[in-house]
Amino acid sequence: MNTGEHIALGKRGEAIARNFLIKSGYRIRACNWKYLKGEIDIIAETGDVIVMVEVKSRSSLFFGDPEEAIGKKKLRMLFDTAARYMDVTGCELEVRYDVITVVFHGETWTIEHIPDTYYPFMNT
Repeated sequence: MNTGEHIALGKRGEAIARNFLIKSGYRIRACNWKYLKGEIDIIAETGDVIVMVEVKSRSSLFFGDPEEAIGKKKLRMLFDTAARYMDVTGCELEVRYDVITVVFHGETWTIEHIPDTYYPFMNT
């Protein structure tokens, strides 16, 4: 898979994840929110919780489960970026970190939402 195909797959996965969250009652606050080198794929709200969502899309499970591709460096950037978002917006709600995986099977896909995947005090 070339870089263009990889980016297109990721964008398609993010769109599917957004629609999934909306249908599940979440309110989307931001997409692809950036701070320095960090980026949060989706920032959503449910009840009194802000949910920072990392979306991982794959065309197969050949290289393992998509959520396993999130390393310590990515987590540090995610936590730093989330803290900046909360500061900039003045939001004081509880923060939760979720992963949504989208695995494509030709024109169909499977989606998995994993709430509370990470905590900022994890050994990053």
